[in-house]
Amino acid sequence: MLKNQTNGRGRILLIEDDEDQAVVLSYFLRNKGYTVEWLNAPRPALEAAHQQTYHLILLDIMLNDEEDGFDLCRQLKTDEQLKTIPIIMVTARAAIQDRVSGLRSGADDYIIKPFSQDELLARVETVLKRKQLFDFNERYRTLLENSNDLVLFLDLQGTIEQANQMAQLHLPLGDPAGHKANLIDFFDEKLLDHIKPLFERVASGFDVTGNAWRMKPGLTDLEVVDVRLVPLSQSGRIAGMGCILRDTTHRERAFQSIQTSSQDLRKQMELSNAQINELQSKLILAEKMAAMGQLAAGIAHELRNPLSVISTSIYFLQRTLAPLSLKSAEHFQLIEAEIQRSQKIINNLLDFSKNSEQGRTRVDVAALLEQILALVKKELAVHDILVRKEMEEIAPCHVNADEIKQVFLNLILNAKEAMPYGGRLLIRAHNEKNTVVIEFCDSGVGIPDEIKDKVFDPFFTRRQDGQGTGLGLSIVHSAVQRNQGRIDFTSTPNRGTTFRIRLPMFHP
Repeated sequence: MLKNQTNGRGRILLIEDDEDQAVVLSYFLRNKGYTVEWLNAPRPALEAAHQQTYHLILLDIMLNDEEDGFDLCRQLKTDEQLKTIPIIMVTARAAIQDRVSGLRSGADDYIIKPFSQDELLARVETVLKRKQLFDFNERYRTLLENSNDLVLFLDLQGTIEQANQMAQLHLPLGDPAGHKANLIDFFDEKLLDHIKPLFERVASGFDVTGNAWRMKPGLTDLEVVDVRLVPLSQSGRIAGMGCILRDTTHRERAFQSIQTSSQDLRKQMELSNAQINELQSKLILAEKMAAMGQLAAGIAHELRNPLSVISTSIYFLQRTLAPLSLKSAEHFQLIEAEIQRSQKIINNLLDFSKNSEQGRTRVDVAALLEQILALVKKELAVHDILVRKEMEEIAPCHVNADEIKQVFLNLILNAKEAMPYGGRLLIRAHNEKNTVVIEFCDSGVGIPDEIKDKVFDPFFTRRQDGQGTGLGLSIVHSAVQRNQGRIDFTSTPNRGTTFRIRLPMFHP
């Protein structure tokens, strides 16, 4: 038996019962770069084929009386491990029937003795190249079959001829009647006019790619795919198309999720900006209130003394001159009314600017509210205003009683001014977490949108009769803040306004 000759062009198993013939063939093939191992019997050859990797088997037909080459060839070709090894049958039997028998047994080629060495070499090289091509195609097919992409082979009209396992899993490729599906059957109808011209472009030899093609709803579990179409050539001409579909549903969902998150973030930023602007407005208002408080205190003190002198002098002149002239008496009354109005303005300015000397204590704001309502009951009735209360049992508050009285009084009088022809005033109160909420809801004229940001500004008033000082709501705002509370309002023109106060509960 000849020893193995390890060379780079491939390993050949030579099964030959003639030792001289085996030596010649082995020597020749070794010189051509092949590794050759010779065996002279079927059974050892079959065992060796299981133990070694061979790229080609040269098999003589005439081996022994029990088994010939045809039998061994059939055994090799029915063995799952060995069936892909190409076999060239070598024999002196030149009959057509012997050749047919050899090919039907699974032989890949057939060479008749005597033969030239060049013919043998040519047949060996041809069979090995064919085997290499087959192996390459098998690897390529395995790669396609195990790809996560959907791979389709189409004719030039888009009809599906073949598909890999992933495509068979996700796409309905045909019906029970044997009708084959077309690529355009899988996509949204909006894409049909776009896809058909692409077939013509591929038939002209161009690759085509598409991103985020939406699949037809309900047809498959895929929603969006990226697509690539490539021309496939056969015998020098384009005979079909290859199509690769890559599932991008998760990418599309992620993109949509990012878009939704971006929109939510944009809304949150807009809301945050609005809140920042609101806080800035409140800060500006607070600074304005502080400045106006200081200014008001100074102005009030400066005006009070001369106004007292004027009032005294007018009193003296009135007693002296008024009896002499009825006209003079009327003018003195007018002057006295204006002096009283000026004093009222000064008192409001001082109330607006002062810090109450009385500290914050435990106050029953429900009882406080009842006191204020008792004071204004008659005035509200005169103006045809119906008062209704919806008061829950509320907790005591930690506030300055005098300041909260002023707050309640100003809000009730402000509601009266908003209902010049009568109406309804609803007062509600309830507990909310650590605060007590009191609401004053009128059915008056409401506050226009364009002046809502000025409502708490000092000296701002809508009254045209010269009676309003514009300090009532400013005093309310300042007093509520000094008591660690909050005030806001909602208003609809011609429907009414609700002022809402939140005061801190008293905790022993």
